[in-house]
Amino acid sequence: MDTVLVVFIALAALAFVGYPLVRGIRARQVPPMPDLETQVVYEDAEALELDFRTGKLAAEEYQALQRGAAAGADDELEKRIKALRRERKRGGAPVPSGVRGQCPKCRAPYEPGDRFCAKCGATLAQTRACANCGAPYDEGDRFCVKCGKPL
Repeated sequence: MDTVLVVFIALAALAFVGYPLVRGIRARQVPPMPDLETQVVYEDAEALELDFRTGKLAAEEYQALQRGAAAGADDELEKRIKALRRERKRGGAPVPSGVRGQCPKCRAPYEPGDRFCAKCGATLAQTRACANCGAPYDEGDRFCVKCGKPL
């Protein structure tokens, strides 16, 4: 009986110590990987910083190169923003079923969680309610979750 109690206490202590470690590992999320252009910009900035700190570049030369790199990065960022805006104005890529919704007013696609249409400004948060009991329901539901009546 004493052995069982000792084993139980040891397992409880192990669980008490190990649980936060396991939970921390599960909760940690890997950040998204930047695209190739962004990686190149970061690597160039790191190399420039290393050259300056090791004395390969004078302060004036370092500042001039840093300003040039920043201007190039700003130009690239502006190009990406313009391309995204053009795509959004065109209506974007084909809408995969179940991923996005369509605005009830102008039929523009929108992402889940959007409250207003980016194209026409219409409210996207429509509350659907059961005609029998008034309980809210989601798009695609065929029966009310509260009263069971067909929707």
